[in-house]
Amino acid sequence: MTAHIGIQKFSVTIARFGIPKAITSDGAKCFAGFEFQVFCKNLGIRHMTSAPFHPESNGCAESTVKTIKNFFKKCSTAQSQLNKFLLMYRNTPHSTTRETPAQ
Repeated sequence: MTAHIGIQKFSVTIARFGIPKAITSDGAKCFAGFEFQVFCKNLGIRHMTSAPFHPESNGCAESTVKTIKNFFKKCSTAQSQLNKFLLMYRNTPHSTTRETPAQ
């Protein structure tokens, strides 16, 4: 994925959920490049990267991906299950932050 496509996809998320204070990503070129860094700086987003080849350092994201994959393995109708999952996930306090993603 190029930086331009990464910015486009992230812009859709920002339009839907608002501008985050900080994000953590892996060191992929689309996130580590100058264009993405300028994009984050212009929006006041603190961008951090996890250690390369060490997924444990990005445990929160890895855990979320695992949760989503496990949930979809059990789904029969993807769209209705996705809606149920998003409602549950966005309104469940995170064990570390004690805040919901919706907050």
